[in-house]
Amino acid sequence: MNYLLSRKRPETAKQIVARAIDEAREQYKQHDVEIVVKKADKSRTGQQNKYFWALCGLIEQNTGTNKEDIKIRLMDACGFTRDIWSNGRPLTITLSTTVLNTQQFCTLIEATQSLCEALNMRYPLPVELGMQWT
Repeated sequence: MNYLLSRKRPETAKQIVARAIDEAREQYKQHDVEIVVKKADKSRTGQQNKYFWALCGLIEQNTGTNKEDIKIRLMDACGFTRDIWSNGRPLTITLSTTVLNTQQFCTLIEATQSLCEALNMRYPLPVELGMQWT
């Protein structure tokens, strides 16, 4: 499990640290645990997120599949999942896009564009929508 301590929300830091310690202790009952502390990567941008959801909306219009389901399938296909323990059993969950950094989100967008192409759909490029990110 990954935990993010944001300097924008210092009031939650104690709660997040306590939750991380509790999770580590719980998992340690079953197996060895690795704890890593590192500088957080820059999170995905608002423009990336807006473009991703625009593409998911196009896919929804063309397939009838709910765009939230499309997101989950794409996230799973890209490997943006986590294995956790729940009630003593392993469980794989799909991450939220908010934990992806800008590079990971580019991977997700490329997978979404590939899905559009596989469905023979024309989709706008970010620049056509006045968007750009680095």
